[in-house]
Amino acid sequence: MKQSIAGSLGLAAKAGCIAAGASPVTQALRKGRAKLVILSPEAGDATRRKFAAMAETASTPCFTAQEAIGPAIGQAKCVVAAVTNIKMAANIQKIVNCE
Repeated sequence: MKQSIAGSLGLAAKAGCIAAGASPVTQALRKGRAKLVILSPEAGDATRRKFAAMAETASTPCFTAQEAIGPAIGQAKCVVAAVTNIKMAANIQKIVNCE
């Protein structure tokens, strides 16, 4: 069974392991709770640069998804999210590396 990033993000959201939106992701990165940062393809260049730099400073992996992340986590207009659970973040990274 092929897992998708959207399915794994949905599962993480249901488990309460997602920080969604600019402010929650910024806080998660600053407090060291973010284990993976995911940007939506519709995020602007400035947003991508800002969160990529913040993730790099926090030594947290960051990537841009191929499809919108908002619907996967139950929020219509979300361009950045952070996974706060290490096992769920590892699972999503594994899926990304296989694609």
